[in-house]
Amino acid sequence: MAKSGFSAAVYTQTTDVEGEVNGLMTYDRKVIKLDLPAVRKANLKVINSINQD
Repeated sequence: MAKSGFSAAVYTQTTDVEGEVNGLMTYDRKVIKLDLPAVRKANLKVINSINQD
């Protein structure tokens, strides 16, 4: 739908904050809590689907 002019954005907390643990990284930013290869694979899938004719 991007080729038709649609776009979207998702905001998430990048790090945990006091009293919450739903960030992408720990409060001190020392541990990334994501499966980075899986995120990369998903992002590439989206990018490649947009670039296809």
